[in-house]
Amino acid sequence: MNEEVKSKEYIELIEQGDKLFEEEKYEEAVESFLKANKADPTDSEAYRALADTYLELEKFEEAMANSKKALDINPEDNEALHIMGNVFYEQGDDEEALKYFQKVMSIEPDSIDTIYNMGLIYRKQEDFEKALEIFQKGEQVDPSDAEILIMICDTLEELERIPEAISYYNKIVENIPDAFAIWIRLAELHYDRNEFRETKDCLVEVLRIDPQDYLSLNNMGVVLLKLDQVDEAIEHIRKSIDIFPEMGNTWHSLGDAYAQKGNLEESLEYYEKAVELDPNNKELQESFSAVKNELGKE
Repeated sequence: MNEEVKSKEYIELIEQGDKLFEEEKYEEAVESFLKANKADPTDSEAYRALADTYLELEKFEEAMANSKKALDINPEDNEALHIMGNVFYEQGDDEEALKYFQKVMSIEPDSIDTIYNMGLIYRKQEDFEKALEIFQKGEQVDPSDAEILIMICDTLEELERIPEAISYYNKIVENIPDAFAIWIRLAELHYDRNEFRETKDCLVEVLRIDPQDYLSLNNMGVVLLKLDQVDEAIEHIRKSIDIFPEMGNTWHSLGDAYAQKGNLEESLEYYEKAVELDPNNKELQESFSAVKNELGKE
């Protein structure tokens, strides 16, 4: 009878601790898990929960001690092994962290959190080929995991495999069409490759998500100039200025647009405003001087 009462008490204390943990009330969660541990010191769950909570509190010695106790009870407790790996990772001991993560993988090859953490370690060690291999294992486990896909993209960029990175970024926006930062990164990559139509398409999505993003409005103007769509470029640049008139780069873009349109007097006016806001911009100074020279005003 007493065992049944204790078991019920133990379960309730674990559930209470889990709830406090989810609410990020870690100190209170510790108290609940300690009580659970006292109610039944033979079960690994309370030790594991304590280890995880101490890790959140950056109390690494306590986290390690409780992970070890959980593993003494159940040497194949994957969550405890994972926590041990995280403790070593947080303390900067990547090799020990990898040993524990590899133990997890030997028991549970589809542990996505462990795959992710292993990939981070290999990236930190600048072993980008190995990191890519690990992250792509994660993709096989869950092809829609955005964090894994983002790390694949970042790693491919480190390896200068840009077309592949673009392909993976496209996978992300297929699943998450409102991924603002991903559309911006795609626009940057296409622009760097002089793929201006693709850049425009990405910026259309950015501005669909946030029509008031003045940086992207200006960038759209710059791209439209590259595509010789000058009037549309001016429209976007002016919208950017209306939202935030204190950015010299936007006035510079407007000056470029009117120079491209052949209206040098108006272009000069906008360059002067840009120089006033951004007097140390060498590229701007060159544009300003070139137009003044052409107008005979040097």
